[in-house]
Amino acid sequence: MNARKRKILKKLLENKKPITSEYLSRLLGVSSRTVRNDIKELNEEIKDKAIKIITLPGVGYFIKFTGGDIGKDVIEEVLDDDNNAVPSMPDERVRYIIKRLLTADCFITLEELATELFVSKSTIVNDVNTVEKWLSKHNLRLFRKPNYGIKVKGNEMNLRFAISDFINEQNNNLTLFDVSSYEEMFKDISLEKIKNIISEAQKDMDYKLSSISFSNLLIHIAIAIKRIRQNKSIDIPDDAIKNMKNKREYMVAQNIVKSIEKNFNVNMPEGEAIYITMHLLGAKPFEDNNLDLNDIRKIVGDKLINVVKKMIYEVGLFYNIDFSRDKELIIGLALHLKPTLNRLKYNMNLRNPILNEIKDEYPDAFEMSITASRILKREYSISIDENEMGYIAMYFGAAIERLKIKTKKINNVVIICASGMGTAQLIATKVMRTFPWLNIIGKYPSYKLEEVTKANPDLILTTVPINIVDIPVIQISSILSKDDIERIGKIINIDSNTRSDRIALLNLFDERLFVKNLKIKDKFEIINYLSEMLYKNNYVYEEFKKSVIERELISSTSIGNLVAIPHSTLGYAIESHIAVAILEKPINWGNDKVQLVMMLALDKMTDNEFQCIFNELFDVVNDYETVLKLTSAKDITEFINIMKNKEK
Repeated sequence: MNARKRKILKKLLENKKPITSEYLSRLLGVSSRTVRNDIKELNEEIKDKAIKIITLPGVGYFIKFTGGDIGKDVIEEVLDDDNNAVPSMPDERVRYIIKRLLTADCFITLEELATELFVSKSTIVNDVNTVEKWLSKHNLRLFRKPNYGIKVKGNEMNLRFAISDFINEQNNNLTLFDVSSYEEMFKDISLEKIKNIISEAQKDMDYKLSSISFSNLLIHIAIAIKRIRQNKSIDIPDDAIKNMKNKREYMVAQNIVKSIEKNFNVNMPEGEAIYITMHLLGAKPFEDNNLDLNDIRKIVGDKLINVVKKMIYEVGLFYNIDFSRDKELIIGLALHLKPTLNRLKYNMNLRNPILNEIKDEYPDAFEMSITASRILKREYSISIDENEMGYIAMYFGAAIERLKIKTKKINNVVIICASGMGTAQLIATKVMRTFPWLNIIGKYPSYKLEEVTKANPDLILTTVPINIVDIPVIQISSILSKDDIERIGKIINIDSNTRSDRIALLNLFDERLFVKNLKIKDKFEIINYLSEMLYKNNYVYEEFKKSVIERELISSTSIGNLVAIPHSTLGYAIESHIAVAILEKPINWGNDKVQLVMMLALDKMTDNEFQCIFNELFDVVNDYETVLKLTSAKDITEFINIMKNKEK
């Protein structure tokens, strides 16, 4: 089974609804006819596996399990059995080449790679260019020597971190007790022995490693053994050695080193004990145990507390949301960042197994973490990747949820009007049309305030000044102006499940910001194209484009399902708008195929407004059938109608 067929199987398994050949063809970059042929061949290959791919004309494909629950297990078995197949997709070839280069101790020729992968040398040249970009992110380079081939060059510690990153990228769902996925990289090293050594060492520690920290340390020790056997060791600066030897974790690291030397018959230099100490310090958790801010300050130091407050202030400045009084956020971030800074100081990586879920479920919190991380980068001169940002986003996500709990839900409204019941009825009708979920429980003249308080409303709208303290009051005009509606919207904390959010989203589209059948194959060229479109229409400042590119370099804005949503991290919008590009054909955007690009240019708004727009947009584009319709839209009018008619 080739890589393309495996992708088809995985996609069918992920989706509960039938998937069309058109959608699969765009996702895979092949014709619908090729997809149909693949489906036919797949059914032949899996006909004895208690599963079958059913075709519903005009509807699509779906998997039928003919053997009960066993069918899903069979699919996973089929996919696992095929892991050793020769890579055929470009991204799989790139991973294969990266692995070969990282594990090789000598030069590799392009001809060798072409022979191993059954492709031409020119194809390998293109793949190697992509490999170089991956290596550069880890401060490594590709060394070319005529008549010898290619080889990875760089600092030993950077090389080890790159190997660790590569392994984690391939084994994103790995658990603590499942080391089998690592074994292919370390065929001559017993990972079970390393696991037992770490478990034994934990008995001398006053804390337990998290599952992620445990597996991270296991990988790095296995890499260390492999590299030492190749006569490669880490060069640790003298000041770092002196600093680490004073730590309690250094004694634990020494015990780990002694056990490794005994079990694996290797001689580990002193730098390796320091290397393990760094890992233990980077994994050390801190519990709040109901401590107050002064206690936390003693643990993490004044500087870190002040940096956390700067991070929260920066987020508040950009998203117009006040977290400054949220002590749980301040304490949680400070305790999280203390060990994180130890890791980042030495460029130590820690994968985030739920990163994609965080980006999908809490896009607003993830964007806040990007804004906050700029402060960390500036204050400590460190690089922060999207895995670490994902952890920071979890704290902001929790803070957002706490704000929702504290914000009283407004349902029942009364109207006070001095100019008669006719005007009051007109106001009530307009309010219900704009905010249909609100319940108008009464309309009163201004002299019946006692009856108003007895009705116990959540909100009072009045055309005259009144003196009521315990209930929110908004004074409005007799015609309920646009400004009045905006003030009502802000105080009632508009629910993102309402139709008004869809209307707010649709108002951001503009026929001057819509392009169809765009023939550009590079995502940064598309970003440049749409940024220029917004700039020429005076919707953004000149700096907007640079900010969008910087955001894209931090973490891909592709959200899957053929959609990317590039945007700025620093605003630079004069008016809030969305520029749309429907590409002629899907292109590679990060790890995904993308055909629909929607660039957000959002002027300063409240967190609630920002969250509502993001949630509404994600609700629309997460449905693959809607995305297919949107990519087929002839013009902006049809595009907006498709979005408008998409059911929640």
